[in-house]
Amino acid sequence: MKSIIIDSKLENKGHYVPGVISKGMLYISGQLPVHHETGAPLADNITQQTLDALHNVELVLDAAGLKKENITSFKMSPSSLGGGKQTTTAGEHISQLVETLIGRFFF
Repeated sequence: MKSIIIDSKLENKGHYVPGVISKGMLYISGQLPVHHETGAPLADNITQQTLDALHNVELVLDAAGLKKENITSFKMSPSSLGGGKQTTTAGEHISQLVETLIGRFFF
């Protein structure tokens, strides 16, 4: 097993690595919408937070010497709004937005 580490201005406060290669397969840990390059605070809207998290996936891929085209499986679970008390409309909006942004990420 090989740990994949990315350059970051943010402190790693736990036993966390962004990715691990095991038996020739890269497993990427959940990526938060943080700015590793600058240490800047989180964006205040779901669109930019989603783009930031996807960018962090690219950072891990790059550190492992891979590209988006190498991805065979991808799962994204956006956090709920309002501490888990989101309305159906808000949840549908987030799902549609994430689907659109993931489409841009891959194509």
